[in-house]
Amino acid sequence: MNPINCTWDNQTRIYSNKIISHWTNMAAYGKPLELWKKYHPSTPKFLQLTPYHEFSMESWNNDCTIFDKIEQDDLFEMF
Repeated sequence: MNPINCTWDNQTRIYSNKIISHWTNMAAYGKPLELWKKYHPSTPKFLQLTPYHEFSMESWNNDCTIFDKIEQDDLFEMF
């Protein structure tokens, strides 16, 4: 019986634990486990992290409609 109704598979659990490790190290020591590229406004990009897709760098160029798209994509996945 799963008390929180979590249906994660093993791949998702491993991925989740890796992300948690990075953020825990960031909180404790101010650095992630691996070197991250320094952010610069002239090359605004973000890293999309999901266990089901390849990691991808996407430019958003101060266009906030990208957040609407991400939200909409999540809604499509839910229903």
